[in-house]
Amino acid sequence: MSSNKEYIKETLQRLIDSGKIAIDTLISDVEKPISDEVLDEKRKSALDSKKRAFLDAQEILEGVQRIEEQLYRLEDEDYLGQIDNSKKDFNIGFAEKMARGG
Repeated sequence: MSSNKEYIKETLQRLIDSGKIAIDTLISDVEKPISDEVLDEKRKSALDSKKRAFLDAQEILEGVQRIEEQLYRLEDEDYLGQIDNSKKDFNIGFAEKMARGG
């Protein structure tokens, strides 16, 4: 079980690191000024892109925070057992049945 726990910890850390890189990239895009010479239509498009980048950065940041909490909880010995038990409690729904062809 410890190798599974280590894999999960390493994967969560990789997600955190990748998320932080993505956030930095998005923030850089938001910070870039838009030239005054850009025509109205292209200016609106550039502003929309900045807004999307800002919202994406916020969403990724929230995800990183959730993953950091998961990583912290992995130190709790019962946490992996809770994950395993929640998988056993899953009931197959309509979408899963249809995906199986049933």
